[in-house]
Amino acid sequence: MKKRTLLRAMVVAVLVILISGSGTAIAMDKSVAITVDGEQHSIRTFATTVAGALSSAGFEAGEHDAVAPSADSSVADGSAIVLKRGRLLTLQIDKETREVWTQALTLADALDELDMRVKPEEMSLPHSTPIPLEGLEVELNISKLVQLIDGGGEMVELSTNATTVEELLESEGLALEQQDSVEPPLVTELENGLLVEITRTRSEEQTEEREIEPELEEIEDPEILEGEEEVEEEGVPGVELVTYRVVTVNGAETEREEISVETITESEPRIVRIGTKEPEVPEIDDEEVWDRLAQCESTGNWQIISSNGLYYGGLQFGLPTWNAYGGGEYATYPNEATREQQIAVAIKLRDANGGRYNSWPHCASQLGLPQ
Repeated sequence: MKKRTLLRAMVVAVLVILISGSGTAIAMDKSVAITVDGEQHSIRTFATTVAGALSSAGFEAGEHDAVAPSADSSVADGSAIVLKRGRLLTLQIDKETREVWTQALTLADALDELDMRVKPEEMSLPHSTPIPLEGLEVELNISKLVQLIDGGGEMVELSTNATTVEELLESEGLALEQQDSVEPPLVTELENGLLVEITRTRSEEQTEEREIEPELEEIEDPEILEGEEEVEEEGVPGVELVTYRVVTVNGAETEREEISVETITESEPRIVRIGTKEPEVPEIDDEEVWDRLAQCESTGNWQIISSNGLYYGGLQFGLPTWNAYGGGEYATYPNEATREQQIAVAIKLRDANGGRYNSWPHCASQLGLPQ
């Protein structure tokens, strides 16, 4: 009887344990919704944390992944977990490599996250290209706004995808020729606001006609008064073809070198007859009087000029008087004429005054000459 009672008690105890364990197991099993990169998964798990739930679904949050709630957060029945896995995006920008991690699923979304506004024609792949888990590489040829002055012209602004000054010139069809130069140098990398200035230097040959002045041929003529001349032949200019080497910088001439001359038409000389005949000088009377007068007026210096520059020669003629009484036949200025020529003009002046020496009042008074 006792044995039967003990057996019954043991069976009841086992049943209690089994029923209790099943209830605990049922209580630990949870339904969890997991969204991975926008794709939803529903799982049942006994895990107590987000990390455990992800592991149950075959996922693991890495260093560059984003998970919400955090990996060590607890989960309950009906929990929702979002996992965005990181992708390595390699950007080749103007020959420079830039690596960024992103949870974006497409290239367009990743560029938006980076706040990069890139035109379709500036990309090696379409905007809609998916970014796989193993990563993606894309080339970006981003346009820059630069300033350009060509050959001293007006400055223009250009939007360009070129990366260097050399590529810019090639893309714009601006070849450097002859001795052209550019600043900054061709290898300079472009950046926004860069000023590129091209200096155009040209060296070329130019030809032009030039007049050859007639040579002057002078012939002494004893039949013409000294100081006078007569043109016998006017002369005819010749023509020559001159070749120059001309250097220009930005269109302005900076150098001109004569390299050859070819005569096309010879010039004909200009022939002038030069008078050598001395004017006749009348016979001079009372030379002694004139020498005494000259001694008083100019200390006997027949080539002197007064200190005020108004009177000339031994008898101190004023230029108007000299010309009025024929002195111009002998010389332009009285002091350039000979003693005899100066006296000849003085005689005319004296005779015009009725034989009086009143044109030289001071010295005439001192010498007792009639006035």
